[in-house]
Amino acid sequence: MCQLATMLTEVEFIAGDVPGQWMPFVSAQDFEAGLFLMTQIMDEARHTDVFRKRALANGGGLLAQGAGLGLRTLIEARDFTEMSVLMHVQAEGFVQSMFRMGELIGQTEADKRIFRMSAQDESRHLAFGVMHLKYVLDTEPERREEIHHYLDKAEGDAAGGGSGDVTFPPVFEALCILLGGGVDKFDEGLQKFLLLRKRQINEYVHRLTVAGLGDRRQRLGPLMAQFLDPA
Repeated sequence: MCQLATMLTEVEFIAGDVPGQWMPFVSAQDFEAGLFLMTQIMDEARHTDVFRKRALANGGGLLAQGAGLGLRTLIEARDFTEMSVLMHVQAEGFVQSMFRMGELIGQTEADKRIFRMSAQDESRHLAFGVMHLKYVLDTEPERREEIHHYLDKAEGDAAGGGSGDVTFPPVFEALCILLGGGVDKFDEGLQKFLLLRKRQINEYVHRLTVAGLGDRRQRLGPLMAQFLDPA
């Protein structure tokens, strides 16, 4: 659990830091968006705090840190829509899919409650991202290929074993052990991990479809497309 909590500490810190970078650029007439970003920063601060404390709670401590490729993509976003699509729709979507399997991952009632409450927060962030993407595609359809380009790069980084990626070997192993219920049940945990990955990818594509980017299904890279259900 300490390794998983370490990864989530990294992810949630960036998820709170990135919206803060955009606050000065939100127009006064769009104050609702600014207010929402403030609530997200508060949510992510709680998540960072709880997962860091969870990693330290039993003496295990913070463990292996990834390369940060996927997280760096969020920080380097130069457009608000780019940031929102990559963070709210993709990154937080993957995390929420994992949180929703918290009943299987959590080993104690406290762990399960952490995942349940974090998933509730992530749902709000996801809803904002999907609505924003839908608005952009409806009002600026010429940006469709631009958004595909953002996702092309981010999906490659997210599958590269860096921070925030469940295929990063230490996180992958930790999840298999947690899902299986022990080191001796690693193979059983692996099967559940594959179900988690399948859920992440299919829910990701579903959200993009709802937003109006259903053709993303045909452009997924092979590492993600292998988990996708038939249309």
